[in-house]
Amino acid sequence: MKKTLSLGILTLMRIFLLFITIGLSSAYANLAMGQNKMDVELNNLSVEQFFSEIQSTSNYIFFYKDDVISTNKKISLKLKNVKISTVLDKAFSNTNLTYKIEGKQIVVKKVESRAAIKNISDDDTSVQEKTITGTVYGTDGIPLVGVNILVKGTTQGTQTDFDGHYAIKANDTDVLAFSYIGMLTQTATVGAKTVIDITLKENAAALEEVVLVGYGSQKKESLTGSVGVVKSATFEQAPVSSFEQALRGSTAGLQASAVDGAPGGNTQVRIRGIGSISASSEPLYVIDGIPIQNGSIGTIDNGGSSTNVMASINPNDIESISVLKDAASTAIYGSRGANGVILITTKSGKSGKAKITLKTLTGFNSQAYNNILKPLNAAEYTELFLEGYVNGGDTAAEAQARFDATFQQLIDPSTGEPTDTNWLDAITRTGITQSYDLSASGGTDNLKYFFSGAYYDQENYIIGSGFKRLSARSNIEFKATDYLTISNNISVSNSTTNTFFDGGSFNNPFKNSLELSPLIPIYDEEGRFNGEHADYFPLGGANPVGALSGDDLWENKQFRVIDNFAVSIKPIKNLTLRSQLNFDLLTLTESQYQNPRYGGGRNSGGIGYEANTSLRTFVGTQTADYNFILGDNHNFNVLGGFEAQETNNESFSASGTQFPNQSLRTLNSASAEFAISGSKSEYTFVSAFSRLNYNYDGKYFLSGSLRRDGSSRFGADNRWGTFYSFGGSWVASRESFLEDVSFLDLLKVRSSWGVTGNAAIGNFPSQGLYVFGQDYDGNPGGSPSQIANPDLTWESQQNFNVGVDFGLFSKISGTVEYFERTSSDLILNVPITLTSGFSSLTQNFGEMKNSGLELSINADIISSDNFN
Repeated sequence: MKKTLSLGILTLMRIFLLFITIGLSSAYANLAMGQNKMDVELNNLSVEQFFSEIQSTSNYIFFYKDDVISTNKKISLKLKNVKISTVLDKAFSNTNLTYKIEGKQIVVKKVESRAAIKNISDDDTSVQEKTITGTVYGTDGIPLVGVNILVKGTTQGTQTDFDGHYAIKANDTDVLAFSYIGMLTQTATVGAKTVIDITLKENAAALEEVVLVGYGSQKKESLTGSVGVVKSATFEQAPVSSFEQALRGSTAGLQASAVDGAPGGNTQVRIRGIGSISASSEPLYVIDGIPIQNGSIGTIDNGGSSTNVMASINPNDIESISVLKDAASTAIYGSRGANGVILITTKSGKSGKAKITLKTLTGFNSQAYNNILKPLNAAEYTELFLEGYVNGGDTAAEAQARFDATFQQLIDPSTGEPTDTNWLDAITRTGITQSYDLSASGGTDNLKYFFSGAYYDQENYIIGSGFKRLSARSNIEFKATDYLTISNNISVSNSTTNTFFDGGSFNNPFKNSLELSPLIPIYDEEGRFNGEHADYFPLGGANPVGALSGDDLWENKQFRVIDNFAVSIKPIKNLTLRSQLNFDLLTLTESQYQNPRYGGGRNSGGIGYEANTSLRTFVGTQTADYNFILGDNHNFNVLGGFEAQETNNESFSASGTQFPNQSLRTLNSASAEFAISGSKSEYTFVSAFSRLNYNYDGKYFLSGSLRRDGSSRFGADNRWGTFYSFGGSWVASRESFLEDVSFLDLLKVRSSWGVTGNAAIGNFPSQGLYVFGQDYDGNPGGSPSQIANPDLTWESQQNFNVGVDFGLFSKISGTVEYFERTSSDLILNVPITLTSGFSSLTQNFGEMKNSGLELSINADIISSDNFN
């Protein structure tokens, strides 16, 4: 069965290599003509549609004011092997539009009638024309290239150069208008000034117009599903070790909660509640289009140990996150979309000058209950101790004598007074968090780059514990021709987590610090951490300060490399072929040591553990995306593709006891009770998928998706599953009967229904398993550990969603949604008769339902230069 899937993967890869070869041949065959001349075939397009069509099939970018696209003209052309100027001349004939070509930028303007233009005679001295100069910046202080500057009411205009500078002639009474794609248009009255510098602000509505969805992106207005968007500013506001921590409260329906509270520790993320009882409820994580290993991974067999692999990703490298919540948005991911999908887009370079950014953050953390828990000091403890003896029948003198006999040798020889130890203060501190992030980005029209390096150091408020991460990223995109784009995104991270033992009475530092007497000193007479006098340590010899200061060790190290190589080809107009190959290497190393003098290792002469886990995931994704228009207003987008994944997991662990020397902690120093275990597993995953989006006149939208998944985790007869979705939306605010409602910016109704699945159940739930190493009559052998169930199949979920999006007064926006999710064929361990030799069998059994109402409101009440 495994061989069949492997052969399937190889066959798909071979087909795609042929697919790419043909596409490359087509691209290079047309390269020479495409760089200088172009073919155009357009039918009855509006001016705005004409601009979009030329931009999508060439390197040219149009700059224009809103009144340009209001021109009431339909454009139909059929030209072959002509220059861009010829195309524009034909398109703008019999209109009041004119243009200017500067490099790859085309500025389109309206030609005003002579009556509308104020004429100034040469002898009119009441108005003097002068040259205005200046620089236009973005909010980040970087000069903007290609900003349009127009003298309002005239056709006189210019653009900023590569350094953001401009020069234009104007009169004192003139008003200059500054406009740029993605920015809010700003105006400035000339007056007596000769230098006018402008900082353009981002247009929030424009930035949110396009959102990331499965295997592509869509305009927000065209979405039929439920998608929440989280911008990079969310991660930049606080020094968090994992981006999951910053997701709390970021979008309706998403819950992110810390599992253990430790630095770099696990964060449990749930989208619209729990999706399964025994299978995973974690969402699927996709970085730059590729699914990655997520969640926590246990690396050792002694229980309780796990590592958050998502902490390997530097939050400052993230540009935006899309949270897919309903079937219309998640069904394209099939069996992995049952619990929602989190799409992560990392930062990339933009055309223009190099931009170098250094970010530093510092934070502090301390225990919340420091002022609530106040242990007794030595005097208070002594008083209570003596009172207990008296209440037990002793006289005051007898009680004092018993106290002296017990604690006399614990008198501090330097003061002659009893020791006064505040154990809680001794094991806690104010932890300092430091974050340093250096990045460089920039590029040209053909080559864009983003590089970053970061160091993150978070001290826990418990001494001896914390999290450190060193990471680097390189995102490069190279546009080789008009038809071929190559990109490679690679990230490398190395992190270390130091934590503490907290499983038992010997090991829990908080429990120990509250129960230990303040009369017990931290150090003994030889300057070592105290722990030899078991009579004075009610927990059998625990010293939390010593354990946390290095006598004990619990260290997790994580090394990760994620590489994503992609090739995009546009062999014909409106068709994009894309191939992505991804490699995810994750190596986890864990070391544990408990010293032989006190604490959990005392009765065993010291305990040591070592574990190593290696996960290697290969993913290949091939897609074809095609856009076309029928008639005037029927717009279609068709996506098809296939995906193959193989994951290999190898782990090894060993333990030993009886360490003769506390300084020798490696396992070869142990002399007793050796235990060794190891495992190796793999699984494969193959999928084919498609999606169709349709909209009519920008008001009525329909979508549908279909995916077929095959997984090695199930038996041969149940290996394949089919998942699908349907969705629709109506932008009511674009109807003629609502156009005159001035306060209504947006009113949109949408709904979706679909079926997804859940295959996050481990690699071998349907197969019979054996454990070897057992002894029978003195001979080694194996015994069954799991009963086979070849009828085991996918968990499935039916999802229904209905929602309303609204915008009011250009200040308030929001969403109201209702959802229902019914999970069936739940995979559970069902009890069976004990005569079988087993207590349970893994079966599809049971059903659960989630439903809820979500409300989100965004308000931009006050917006000015100095306050928002």
